[in-house]
Amino acid sequence: MPEAWPVEERKQEGVYKIFTLWSEKARNPRNGSLRDLVILDFPDWISVIPVTPDGDVVMVKQYRHGVKKVLLEIPGGLMDREDPSPEAAARRELAEETGYTSSLFTCIGSLYPQPAVQTNQYHIYLAEDAIKTTETRFDEGEDLELALVPLKRIPEMIASGEICHAMVVTAFYYLALHRKKLFF
Repeated sequence: MPEAWPVEERKQEGVYKIFTLWSEKARNPRNGSLRDLVILDFPDWISVIPVTPDGDVVMVKQYRHGVKKVLLEIPGGLMDREDPSPEAAARRELAEETGYTSSLFTCIGSLYPQPAVQTNQYHIYLAEDAIKTTETRFDEGEDLELALVPLKRIPEMIASGEICHAMVVTAFYYLALHRKKLFF
């Protein structure tokens, strides 16, 4: 059975807006070798699948700098230090990015997005009966456009590549598991 690797040295390499970069030296308990590691210490990530009473998913179109493209996504973001819980962060992100709110929030999954180098968890929420109740409050770095997409179209949009963000696809997979209606 694999064992935890003892960390023999840890050094903070940089503090950035959304993560802290650490270098570590850890010893492989199987063979004793010392390995240089890079660790990205992120806050937890949140995504929300907001479904309206009419069965539409409230989605956002957003430019993503890494791939230099506008992607169709669900609302979400980083947990803020002020957020008392992942659900509170999900509620905040939904309202800020879309102006929609819901009284029916369910956590449908939590997982590690890249455990080889990242410390954070990714929490997925379903917000049922989401309705527009407020104005959007975009962060300084956000420029979003809302899109209402019928939930029944999501599988074909994933298959065609119209929805191509891995975390968004993962969120919809968890929704399928939650509803016990797998797409395959």
